Amino acid sequence: MDPTFESVIKQIDDKLQSMEIQMNALRAKMTALKTTRATLLEEFSEGHPDTPSDDRTEKVTRKNELINFLVQFGPAHRRKIVEMTGIPEGTIAYEMRDRNTFMMLSDGRWDLTFDLKRLLSSAKNVVEDDDAITDDDVPF
Repeated sequence: MDPTFESVIKQIDDKLQSMEIQMNALRAKMTALKTTRATLLEEFSEGHPDTPSDDRTEKVTRKNELINFLVQFGPAHRRKIVEMTGIPEGTIAYEMRDRNTFMMLSDGRWDLTFDLKRLLSSAKNVVEDDDAITDDDVPF
């Protein structure tokens, strides 16, 4: 194959890989924002029974509630999580079994895994960077 073509193909492959990483980060951020939105709508409607329902509201899972809690407050002991979230201890124990999402620190507090933290941080950076993907990045 012509070296020029190989070089162009390599550049395209590199750009596609970079864009894939950005898309995954955006998906993670979108999921977090949807969860937060749904939680806020749910909390608001509890105090306002005449609030019309929102068809776009997604069901907030206990796992997402725990993720949001740990993002907001940082690592915590299970007792504190129960007290602050109102989620039953058994439910927390069940959800915390997901080793791809949660990990127990050496002091007994629970936190998000390093991979999930990195993904959420990356998503935050992409969302905050309005110029993350520009027309100049697209080769066609």
